[in-house]
Amino acid sequence: MDGPEVRVDGMNEILSDFEVIKLQLDNPVNTIISCYTLLERAVSILPQELNSKGRPLLKATIRNAAINNGIEKAKIEKEFKYILMMRGMVVHQNNYDPTVKDAKGYINSVQKILNYIHPKSEE
Repeated sequence: MDGPEVRVDGMNEILSDFEVIKLQLDNPVNTIISCYTLLERAVSILPQELNSKGRPLLKATIRNAAINNGIEKAKIEKEFKYILMMRGMVVHQNNYDPTVKDAKGYINSVQKILNYIHPKSEE
């Protein structure tokens, strides 16, 4: 029995998709959710930091990769805190309607994290 095909992205595909997302600011909610999904894809190609149940931990994986690339923990935490806060507001607060400015800020934070974990992806 064959299961569903597992998609394994390379950084070039992820960055190409990110460029498309950056141009689609007409729906800030979709932009923010798409950026977060893209970040999950970028993290999935890194060595995973696992929890006690063997499940990958997004934040720990990002932190370890960035620190291994010489990025200070405080810089990582600042950007990741913003990323999680905005995503949480979009996903969990029915009355929150992000602006284009919010989406642009989110894009910038995701870009920084991508640069921290995949330094060759810098523009």
